[in-house]
Amino acid sequence: MKKKKVSGAHPKSPLQQARIKAGLTQEYLAEILDCGTRSVQGYEAGRCDPPLAKLRKMMSLYECEFADLYPDSADAKPPSSELANGGNLKRTSVFAQQFWCVSLCSAGYRQKMPITEIMVFHTHFGETGFYVCPRCKLTLDRDFVSFCDRCGQHLDWKDYRKAKLIYPGRK
Repeated sequence: MKKKKVSGAHPKSPLQQARIKAGLTQEYLAEILDCGTRSVQGYEAGRCDPPLAKLRKMMSLYECEFADLYPDSADAKPPSSELANGGNLKRTSVFAQQFWCVSLCSAGYRQKMPITEIMVFHTHFGETGFYVCPRCKLTLDRDFVSFCDRCGQHLDWKDYRKAKLIYPGRK
């Protein structure tokens, strides 16, 4: 792994501290995460939270846990499986809720839901379709992913060919 000497002002956030401790530059981290340097700067400044897939990659690179990167959420307890299945999670931040939901899904707490809808859009090249998460109705940008990036729902692709086609804007 390519590491560079990191210098500069005192770290302002746990994300920045972890990156510096790992000996990585923002540019190199952006390259690994397949995003821009400005995105990494935004994550470290707290202007936005990284997508969960990128957060997992950062935790792996930094060899740390979620609570190390987000100490304000360290006291947040993982919600019970019934809360993760659609209940109201008021005690933790939205980001911590998403993280715990995905963690619970990874541990097998959520039952698989079948893909039942395909959102079809017209483009100048013809029609293109996107599978829809059965729980949050987010269009999935990749086919055959195990979990929804937004809500963490475990997806079942067994009968995806029987999914209903939905044309937005049509009645």
